[in-house]
Amino acid sequence: MSKRSALLGGLLLATCFLTWFLWWYLDRAPLVWSALLWAGVLLILFFARAGGERLSLWVNAAALLLAVAFAEGFLWIRQATNPYLIPSGVTFEGSFTTPNYFFVMPEAVLGYRPRPGVSVQSIKKYFGKLVYDVHYTVGDDGLRVSPPVKDAPVGCILFFGDSFAWGEAVQDSETTAYQLGVLSGGTHRVYNFAFTGYGAHQMLAQLQRGIVKGTVACKPDEPVYAVYQALPNNVGRVAGLGGWDKFGPRYVLLKDGRVMYKGRFDQGDAIADDRWYVKPGALRWLAKTQVYQRTLGRARSTNGFDDERFFAVVERSARTLEQQFPRAKLFVIVWEDLDERRSDPGSLAWRMWEGLKQRGLDARLVKDTLPGYEQNRHRYHVENDAHPSAEAHRLLAAYLYEQLNGNVHSRND
Repeated sequence: MSKRSALLGGLLLATCFLTWFLWWYLDRAPLVWSALLWAGVLLILFFARAGGERLSLWVNAAALLLAVAFAEGFLWIRQATNPYLIPSGVTFEGSFTTPNYFFVMPEAVLGYRPRPGVSVQSIKKYFGKLVYDVHYTVGDDGLRVSPPVKDAPVGCILFFGDSFAWGEAVQDSETTAYQLGVLSGGTHRVYNFAFTGYGAHQMLAQLQRGIVKGTVACKPDEPVYAVYQALPNNVGRVAGLGGWDKFGPRYVLLKDGRVMYKGRFDQGDAIADDRWYVKPGALRWLAKTQVYQRTLGRARSTNGFDDERFFAVVERSARTLEQQFPRAKLFVIVWEDLDERRSDPGSLAWRMWEGLKQRGLDARLVKDTLPGYEQNRHRYHVENDAHPSAEAHRLLAAYLYEQLNGNVHSRND
């Protein structure tokens, strides 16, 4: 073996080791640095073998790696801002912000949940101006507190969804769930299974994995009225694109239109419209690249297949609810997308509502539940915050109370 061959062999071994080290040590842009490293090595080989027969091979391979490095680097530079990061000027205070106190994560079934039996204060300010100062109280059952019931209640009301249904930014007694319980005069047990950041996949997991059945005290012959509040961004959450929901339940869409539980989001990745499954070991490395994240991973945009998966998860939730409670009915409220702020034909909210209706689900656009919503959005959302205001919760509860009475009467006729 010539001295030059030995040097080149040592260079390749050193490059392999350094490549492994870059992927093991760096969480950001390891593909950029490793592609540049190998491009440099190939150029060295080119000059070392000047006059050889395969010079174009080294040059073309180096050019390809430089293109990969440029594309990956460009994607990192142009990385989209996470809409769920706290924006500039916003601060939170109170016991709500105490690390590892209010939130339990990871959690085996739902990914995360509020800690049972706690009450926290949450204060939000915008450039020093108070936005809200509220308390969140969670009962021993792990749900936000509900009003007391009479000795002989006649039915149950279940709430599912995210922070809109949970009641972020309002007091315990101001949530839709609590208000509806008060309007019923204590004749219905109320259970709020919603929580900040949840999606339809958590609702289905709560039903399929026995959380609902193990929590409620609903008798088989009693009417069960369930309300799921959804936003268009819930489609991405079911697909596993919610950056905070790392341990949530994954459901894949089968060819026959059914959905199947496929472990947690941290246990692999279903990609290419659920056709392939990336195991955790490989995902650990692939997830470090923007090329993967933007095309197949958690940073990609939702598509029509994601819509169909979402609709199937909600439909499966409704059918599971009906199987567990023979007199149950799921009612869906569709809120507007927080960026679009519209629900006319062609909007994201309209598409969600239309898809749910086509699945035979009872869905309503929020504009049809709150008086003058489109003309008075400022009344129905907390200022400097996207969440529903106390007035929105109160009026939505009144609307649902009317629907509840109609539902009960129609089932008793």
